[in-house]
Amino acid sequence: MGVSGPRPCCVRHGLDPSAKVCPDCGTVLVRCRLFDECRQVLGPADHCPVHVAPRLTVLGRCPPRIPAGGSLSLPLVVRNTSGCAGSELHVRRIFCQTPGGNPLGVPPEWDRLRAGEEKPLFVDTGRVEVPGHARLRLTLVLGWRAGGAEETFAFGGDVPFVVEEREAAIQVGQAGGDVIVMGGRKGGWTDASGFAPTAVALERADAFELRQGLRGYAEGGLRIPRSVRFEFAGFPEGEAPPPGRPFVERDRLRCGRNSLTFEKPNDLRLLCRRPDGAVDRDLSGRVSGVHFELLLRDDRLCLVPLGANGTWIDGARADGPADLAAGARVRVLAPELKGPELEVRMQVEGGFAERITMVRTDGRGGR
Repeated sequence: MGVSGPRPCCVRHGLDPSAKVCPDCGTVLVRCRLFDECRQVLGPADHCPVHVAPRLTVLGRCPPRIPAGGSLSLPLVVRNTSGCAGSELHVRRIFCQTPGGNPLGVPPEWDRLRAGEEKPLFVDTGRVEVPGHARLRLTLVLGWRAGGAEETFAFGGDVPFVVEEREAAIQVGQAGGDVIVMGGRKGGWTDASGFAPTAVALERADAFELRQGLRGYAEGGLRIPRSVRFEFAGFPEGEAPPPGRPFVERDRLRCGRNSLTFEKPNDLRLLCRRPDGAVDRDLSGRVSGVHFELLLRDDRLCLVPLGANGTWIDGARADGPADLAAGARVRVLAPELKGPELEVRMQVEGGFAERITMVRTDGRGGR
């Protein structure tokens, strides 16, 4: 699996909202969270190309030319080309990387881009010493929210530029050819030979997302797709759901004291039990009706603590949303109270989690 789009057969069958699995290839069908607006069937790690549709252009003649030892202040325009009225993008950072350098991230002076809106920004290369033809790597980091889920994506593209020997650059300027103005924005060099826009070809920067920890787990290069299969072990009958793929259709799983048939039901019931397996009603009363939620956030499993009496992850209290890695241990209530304890187990294939099993490990899952 990868950021490569769904198979044609999946697209064809996925347009039927009632279809769960492609009958031709057996692939679990994953749709955009706002499928009714865009009718997009997605691959396991894809973004919706209708709702998340950035365009980046350079204002000025390409390739720009700068003298060796100078820097380039590049005027850009970012546009949200989505045709869906409610599809708002949040431009969080733009990374600029020259050959041999590290990516330098800069937040823009603005944040939001509504559908059809465009805004300008500048990036500076810093000093470039080596003459020759080079490429500037630009990477946009965007946020997009659909209902209760917020996701982050990165898109990268290259801008060619030319670094000239300083004497040659001065001669060009004096000759009236390509006018190079020194002392442009932020003290850099700006190519002032015109402001016709030149499009930058953007592609999903999935490897960059992993390296920077924007999506998936940087350590191990693991991603969790929405099609991941969930299983539960060590729970009494009626306190855990059957195996399934909940995140294909839903944003989150509710876990806590409330039963699976309550007016506001949980997906996973968490009760405290005595060593003989009987329910400890007093201690169970300290578990909130919805004690925490599980959701997928940027290809990671995330726990959102909601209970007043706390949730501990690997021995530390979770004060806010926290990612769960393979092997993570989750304890409901303070450790000395010996509430339910869960372990996260993952089966991985090709860099993707195929199955997640939540195992109750406190040995008090009942009889």
